[in-house]
Order: sequence, then C-alpha cells, then structure tokens
Amino acid sequence: IDYVPVLEAATRKMARELGFDDDAVELMGVALVEGAMNAIKHGNKYDLSKRVHVTLTVDARDFTIAIRDEGEGFDPAAVASPFEGDNLFRDSGRGILMMNAYMDEVSHSENGTKLTIRKERPDA
Repeated sequence: IDYVPVLEAATRKMARELGFDDDAVELMGVALVEGAMNAIKHGNKYDLSKRVHVTLTVDARDFTIAIRDEGEGFDPAAVASPFEGDNLFRDSGRGILMMNAYMDEVSHSENGTKLTIRKERPDA
C-alpha cells in the first residue's frame, strides 16, 4: 500500500510528458490507484507474502497500465453493479466503474488476476 502513491506519481509524470491534459492525468491516476488497491485488497487479500506487479507501457498509440496480483482471481462479470439495491449506499464497489469511465479500455485476463487499462495518447 505504501508504494501506491509512488506508482500514481510516476504514472502522472509519464502521462504529462506524453501530452495528456490535466484532467486526463488526474483520471488516469485515479484508475491506477483503484486497480492497484483492488489487487492488494481483493486479489492478494492484504497478504504481505504476495506481490502486485505493475507495468507501464507506452507505444506510438497508447499508454497502457497492467496490474497483476498473486491472488485466486475473480470473474469480473460477477461483480455487483454499484447502481443496484443497497450497493448505492456502500462505501466501496465503484472502482471498476470508474476505471471503465476514465480509460479507453479495461480488460481482465489470467482468470481475473491481471487488469489492463489503456488510454489512447493525445498525439496518436
């Protein structure tokens, strides 16, 4: 958890250098924090013997963030909608929704242990 702000700062710095505007930089930082915290909390279940692996990739078109945990995985389709029933009043459960709103693409693979979020570069 202590390294999440460091990852966020590095991501924001890279995004600024790639020409993303202030709003996009902010929202990409939020998406990274949400993804990393989900990996720590839900994936690894705060197990300090497990790691979260983060890879930032830049190519001519995209800025991509991959986050992989060492947990058991999950089915993204089984995550309850934050808009239904008592979920509206919960303090958590909106991370995936925010990532989908802030990034151009959000995908899960490796049985739900790897999250990939992508944002198209402004100069692409």
